[in-house]
Amino acid sequence: MSELGLYAKYLDLGVKLGRSGEDKVRQDMERSDRQIERERKREEMEMQREEREMQKQREEMEMQREERQMQKQREEKEMEMQKQREEIALQDRREERELKRLELEAETKKLELSSRSNADVTGPKQSYGGQRPKIPPLHDPSQVDLYLERFERHATAFGWPESEWASCLSNLLKDEALSIFLVSESSRGLRLPSC
Repeated sequence: MSELGLYAKYLDLGVKLGRSGEDKVRQDMERSDRQIERERKREEMEMQREEREMQKQREEMEMQREERQMQKQREEKEMEMQKQREEIALQDRREERELKRLELEAETKKLELSSRSNADVTGPKQSYGGQRPKIPPLHDPSQVDLYLERFERHATAFGWPESEWASCLSNLLKDEALSIFLVSESSRGLRLPSC
């Protein structure tokens, strides 16, 4: 066959195949277009998913920042409340001490008034300020000298008039010492007032 014949044969075959080939090419192109579209959609969906994840991470980071800030505020409030509680407790202790001091002052004034009124009522018997002996009674009669010296020092320190020493001493003596004292005082003819 000549070249021309061969060409015609191929041309005729190409025309026959061209239509079916054209359909095939068109189908391949449509398939390729659909695949490209699917890839584009998949990439778009992947980008959207990544964007959502990034947005979610940003939101989580923002929430964590807000939580830290709220925690810090809570801690600051708690510290402030603790400080206020401590200040209130300190103020309460101060007020309690002041109240006790005022009570002691009131009691002292009451005792002073009481001793003054007793001094007015009883006269010279309370001239030594109403102080009663703060020394223990004599227990050992063999120590009378030491005891009397101690009594004199005490009476002098509190400013008791010597005229009242006997009555105060009589309240501190016991048993044999008291009976000796009473005998000696009665022989003098003294009447002992009580201290």
